[in-house]
Amino acid sequence: MPDLLRVENLRVELEVNQKKVQIVKGISFRIAKGEVFAIVGESGCGKTIATQGILKLFPYNIKAAVTGSVFFDGEDLLKKSEAELSRIWGSKIGIIFQDPINSLNPSMKIERQISEVLDNHKKLPAGEKKEIILDFLQKLGITSPESCLKKYPHQLSGGMCQRIMMAIALICGPRLLIADEPTTALDVTIQAQIVQLLQEFVENNSLSLILISHDLSLLANIADKVAVMYQGLILESGNIEEIINNPLHPYTKGLLAAVPDNWNFPSTQVSVPVPEGFSGTVVQGEGCVYLSSCPEAMNICQVRVPEEIALSHSRRISCWLTAPR
Repeated sequence: MPDLLRVENLRVELEVNQKKVQIVKGISFRIAKGEVFAIVGESGCGKTIATQGILKLFPYNIKAAVTGSVFFDGEDLLKKSEAELSRIWGSKIGIIFQDPINSLNPSMKIERQISEVLDNHKKLPAGEKKEIILDFLQKLGITSPESCLKKYPHQLSGGMCQRIMMAIALICGPRLLIADEPTTALDVTIQAQIVQLLQEFVENNSLSLILISHDLSLLANIADKVAVMYQGLILESGNIEEIINNPLHPYTKGLLAAVPDNWNFPSTQVSVPVPEGFSGTVVQGEGCVYLSSCPEAMNICQVRVPEEIALSHSRRISCWLTAPR
């Protein structure tokens, strides 16, 4: 199946306090039509910045330099102007940002916020537009959509606000959805409902999905592939079953060990020791970025960064433990 999205050697450099800091250090991955690709890792590893870099979509007060290639439907997004990208945002690529309550405009009613997306990409009569919005909210499990449209974000629960964010991201029928921690700050029941809704849209609309999370247990039943990210690099990637049932990188093992004991993955229950000093400490120097926290580090890890190698068609890893020497 041809790739819908192909990211090659993506690097993102931000200017912080007049100093340039490389946040994403050269990552590559591919997503096919209808595929769910998860990016997992602890807070601060670069997951969100990487997806912002794909669309060059950063807050107005952030100076960012993005290099590499991002081919979407055969066209390199990084070579497009902001005006060209604005026609893609919301129409061909939808985005669900973190923290839905703060991502919505507190001064605007819900109907206007959803309408603006349709107005930007489709010219519809007012009556038809309203009908589309109401129908879409019902598909998202909102039982009183007419009443919901008349409210402001602060009058809705976190779960309802997340559904509104999904409506804004999906109502124009994008081919790719980026969902950045879509269940953060929601209770377990609402988390399950949001994940189920995402699954339904993927299955019913041949939608491709990039799902960002720090929670591997959340990804187990929805993702097709997963990339494990740490300090701006992808350390291990592969099919979700491969990663869960046979983790190879010490960092991946640590993430899986952090899952509660009563969680059952789809296949084998993983049991690995938590790495001593598992803290995500920033390491300076020429060696592996995970050196200071790795319980299996060797001498070579101190002096050389491991190159990414392909173990199979789907499995890739950057670790001296698995590299031919």
